Amino acid sequence: MLISWNRFILYGDDVDDKDVRKVLKSSKTASFSLVEEIHASEHEFLPSGFAAQHKFQVSLEPSSFTDEKFALYESYQRQIHLDEDNTRHGFKRFLVETPLHREAIKYARIRPVHLPLEYGSYHQMYRLDGELIAMGVIDILPECVSSVYFMYEKKWERFSLGKLSAFRESALANEMHKAGVVNVKSLYMGMVVTVISFKF
Repeated sequence: MLISWNRFILYGDDVDDKDVRKVLKSSKTASFSLVEEIHASEHEFLPSGFAAQHKFQVSLEPSSFTDEKFALYESYQRQIHLDEDNTRHGFKRFLVETPLHREAIKYARIRPVHLPLEYGSYHQMYRLDGELIAMGVIDILPECVSSVYFMYEKKWERFSLGKLSAFRESALANEMHKAGVVNVKSLYMGMVVTVISFKF
């Protein structure tokens, strides 16, 4: 799955068999590194002078509302979940508002620029040729990365972007740990619930 996505980004749909074999061979000869494979097609990680077929960018930003994010959410809910009842208010309550407070992350080593500066709730933005095609909603906590929700444009579902996001979020926890945030060791697949109140 990662190889298919990276091949599409780097070489496009019209890649010939020689290029496909080259990509597959290079991924099998070296020992596999999830972090390297995840970043292999990201624009910021490409070797200088390499001209990829597409420009793929992934960025983290504190959770916030924008019309662009809501349009992606509304499209995803309607086309994937057949949910027509989506409002800006509902989107904000579900995926923007957070009980988490921002707090500086102390890295024991030099922090790579793509890693977060603070704990808190984030939107992980996936852009292809400038277009927002997917977004992960994650909480970055002192002991884990927590995957809250993921959405994507239906036209890209052949690439299994949900699986790609799970690998990417796992790689994020791994990179933070290796940069000296030693307590961040895991990816939790689901929401952190801070208060539960039941009435019977």
